[in-house]
Amino acid sequence: MKNRSGVLYAQSPIERPLLHIEIMSQIFANLMQTFRHFSQNLIQRRFVVRAEDEEEEEETVDPQEVLREECTTDHCKKYKEKLDECNARVNSRKNTAETCMEEVIDFMHCLDHCAAKSLFSKLK
Repeated sequence: MKNRSGVLYAQSPIERPLLHIEIMSQIFANLMQTFRHFSQNLIQRRFVVRAEDEEEEEETVDPQEVLREECTTDHCKKYKEKLDECNARVNSRKNTAETCMEEVIDFMHCLDHCAAKSLFSKLK
């Protein structure tokens, strides 16, 4: 299918479909190589991390964490106290099956419920 100079040609009608397949596979290989090159360049350009001045960097604070801290001291204080009592009770024993899971779930539910009231108004 190739002559001495490397040019593709078909000697018989039977070789013509094979020639077309060979040409199409070369075109596909070239397209894939171009796509890989393009996608690598795109990724490199898109995800370049640029260092900023330290003065300009702002420490981002998760508003949910701030709201949860406020809720811990105000709205969910009784659930926090129950959790602390359970933790103290469990930690004072060497062998116990108690896990304080119910108290954790109640406390987290209270925190989420309390924080959810004003969380979305604080998001940018």
